Order: sequence, then structure tokens, then C-alpha cells
Amino acid sequence: MHYRVSQAKDYFDLYDRKGCINLIEGDALDILPGLVKENKKYDMVFMDAAKGQYPIFAETAYALLNTGGIMVTDNVMQEGEILESRYAVRRRNRTIHTRMREFLYEYTHSELWESMILPIGDGVMISVKK
Repeated sequence: MHYRVSQAKDYFDLYDRKGCINLIEGDALDILPGLVKENKKYDMVFMDAAKGQYPIFAETAYALLNTGGIMVTDNVMQEGEILESRYAVRRRNRTIHTRMREFLYEYTHSELWESMILPIGDGVMISVKK
């Protein structure tokens, strides 16, 4: 078991007094389609995945969230390079950074989400499903 999953379980055991937290462990590509098929609904989704997959996972998160549900998207600033000029970024990273900028623009200007980017750590976007 990955140490972060173990750490999350420890915190959930400590703070989840009402038994409301459901930690789903595994590869999102394997797990998410089944949850959508079962019409599962959640109040919060935490997304920390391959950055190129964020748009796909965000669409799935939308299907899984209740209205007013929160999607937390981690590492959206990519070591601050997202804020840099396209030409200041290493050439091999330009495509992924362009895609991340497009993703962030789409979600901060969306009719479906209310989103805010926080410059905490490597950047976090908090999105509330409208």
C-alpha cells in the first residue's frame, strides 16, 4: 500500500466520527467508469492524476458529484511554470503546460463550475459544481 493511502486512512479513522468518508483506492481509469455506471454520488472528489488526463477525470467527477459538490484538483501550477511565458518553459513541457492552461481557463470560466485557483504548494484548484 502506498504510504499516502495509509496516511489518509489513519487521518480518516481519526477524524471521520460519523463514518461519512469513503476512501476509494486504485487507478482512476479502472474505478471511475464503474462508479458512474452505478450512478454513485459524492460530495467531494480529490483529483491528483496524470495532468493530461485532468479534463477526462473532471468530466467524470462532474457526473459523480452532487450539486454543490467540490472537486479539488491538485498540482495545477506545475512548479510555477504554468504562470511563465510559453517560451520560458522547457520545450518538452510546453504541450502539457498549454493543456493545463486550457484546462484551468475552461474551469475558471465555466457555466457548470465555480472555480478558484489557490497558490498553495504546487497549486490547487477548488471547483464547486453548480
